[in-house]
Amino acid sequence: MESVIFGALLIGIFSGCVPLIYGLNKNQLALALGGFFACIVSGFVLGALLAFPMAGLFFFFIRNNSKSTRND
Repeated sequence: MESVIFGALLIGIFSGCVPLIYGLNKNQLALALGGFFACIVSGFVLGALLAFPMAGLFFFFIRNNSKSTRND
């Protein structure tokens, strides 16, 4: 049981680093932290099947939000 929890945590942290680093580079702290913690929770729920798409979704949100902020 401990290995399942450790694996889910590891998958969540690994996938959550993508939106965290990208969001911090684009000065989107709220979305970066939200994506990181959403990936960790998703990792516990369905593992990589949900954590990786969640990272992609937050990457998309950060990219679109930083473009609209830059153009204004």
